[in-house]
Amino acid sequence: MAASHSLDATLRTDAGTGATRALRRDGKVPAIVYGGNGETVSIALERRSLNRALNVPGLMTQTIALTVDGKTETVKLQDVQLHPVTDEALHIDFMRTA
Repeated sequence: MAASHSLDATLRTDAGTGATRALRRDGKVPAIVYGGNGETVSIALERRSLNRALNVPGLMTQTIALTVDGKTETVKLQDVQLHPVTDEALHIDFMRTA
């Protein structure tokens, strides 16, 4: 099955509250990729490209080609944590499909 959308991400090495707040200040959204045969990976997405993708109807049921530092994986959007007032994405969970 071909992915219907694509997103670019960067690998993130820092973990914790301070690191994720710094990412958000820089216009990025922390995320995680898990499942399948791979390791759990912490990533960061650009807020603008993520917001465009989140506005697509039915994105939760479609596959996404996620490129992390040059390596592409097919994932599905598992969970989106939103800010209670601004509705901005705070954290994203992706699950590998293959």
